[in-house]
Amino acid sequence: MTSEKGTPKVMAPNHPVVRAYTRPTRGFLALLPHKFVPYAELMRVEKPAGFFTALWPHMFGTLYAACIINSPFHDLLMANTILFFGSFFLRSGACTWNDTVDAPFDRQVSRTRNRPIARRAVGSADAIVFAALQGMICLVLLLELPDHCFWYAIPSVIGLIFYPFAKRVMDVPQLVLALTCGWGILIGITAMGMDPVGDAIAIISHKSAPGAAPSAVQLANALTLPISCFCLYLANVSWTLIYDTVYGHQDSTEDAAAGVKSIVLTLSNNTKPLLAILTAIQTLLFSIAGWGADFGFPYFAGAVVAMAVSLVIMILKVDTADKRSCGFWFQRGVYTTGTLILFGFAGEYARKAL
Repeated sequence: MTSEKGTPKVMAPNHPVVRAYTRPTRGFLALLPHKFVPYAELMRVEKPAGFFTALWPHMFGTLYAACIINSPFHDLLMANTILFFGSFFLRSGACTWNDTVDAPFDRQVSRTRNRPIARRAVGSADAIVFAALQGMICLVLLLELPDHCFWYAIPSVIGLIFYPFAKRVMDVPQLVLALTCGWGILIGITAMGMDPVGDAIAIISHKSAPGAAPSAVQLANALTLPISCFCLYLANVSWTLIYDTVYGHQDSTEDAAAGVKSIVLTLSNNTKPLLAILTAIQTLLFSIAGWGADFGFPYFAGAVVAMAVSLVIMILKVDTADKRSCGFWFQRGVYTTGTLILFGFAGEYARKAL
């Protein structure tokens, strides 16, 4: 580990006045020994909104599957306990890796220049080891889930590794993050014992066998549940694009100067029409997912109607030119919208259990 000494000022191009780093004096970080603070900052333990962006899809997936296969509450609780800690270390490890790769950019952006690696409180080699350690913890937790969860986790890991590089080569790097975060839906579903990809392949393989060629309607009926699963995944992809676009407005001007690509810059900061379209798509996909799974009123009231209303309010009220407004509505969107979706699934699970 690299110890932090003093509070050096890090000068960055186009930012002649740089605020020096000061050690936290309140909250959990203030209670830690001095040398552990940079590592806790790498893990973002003081910023729980990001943790919920990782946790929500996993929980939605477990509840979705539990509603379909009528899982006992004990099984649901055990799966979510494992995924809770897995999401914590997955998000923390991803942040550590992202900060390692992005350090040259972070030093040029006022909001991020005092991150541990950017201010050289933690060396890159130490950070990589730290990220790998968190990844190993995730692996240990993953092995407590059904065997096929391991294979479902591989695309998520690949996406998290590639994401910081996507900001260098893609005009819409948020899509990589969205595809990766949304993948938690499928991991949550498989954690309860379902296998949507395997089921879809098996259905198509069986129906296409000699002498078993089905009509298009028969094939569509057989694939209703797998299609429902993937609509739920795509709905979460859309949701991630929404809240991360709002989040991205905080640094858009400095990102442009630093050479960081973003959907916000691609659309010249005019993202509200896109947010509205994504909200409509997300609402439609959640509706199709619920219809395909034969869900009832609690799901549609919470995960569709209330969810859509919360996003519309956010789009109308957020001032994308104001960093504080974007930060506030990003967090509000993660907490409020996520909770409403969760209540929809939980209500549906309770309805089926009664």
